Amino acid sequence: MARFMFLYNGPIPDMSKMTEKDSRTMMEDWMAWMSNTGKALVDPGGPLGPCNSVVDNGASKTPLEIGTYSIVEAPNMEAAKKFSENHPFLKRKTGEYSIEIFRFTPVSG
Repeated sequence: MARFMFLYNGPIPDMSKMTEKDSRTMMEDWMAWMSNTGKALVDPGGPLGPCNSVVDNGASKTPLEIGTYSIVEAPNMEAAKKFSENHPFLKRKTGEYSIEIFRFTPVSG
């Protein structure tokens, strides 16, 4: 079984500005997704802190807006991608949010 990293790219919501109801609903949506993903969810991830970007030529670059990650196991990319269907991170439908899915590739040496 292969492992895939889901990187959640999009504006990071300011939790301090959310109502208690909105915050609870968001957490319930995430918990439902994690439950539905079952044993395929190897690591549910967690919030990532502030980001900086270092460029190879010394230039400045705006960092990606990666707020968290998850790691899932699946037989192939198509099966991994199915875990993004009805994902709470994509429910806003604004075009600002995406899940970047990367397959872990074994390093041979």
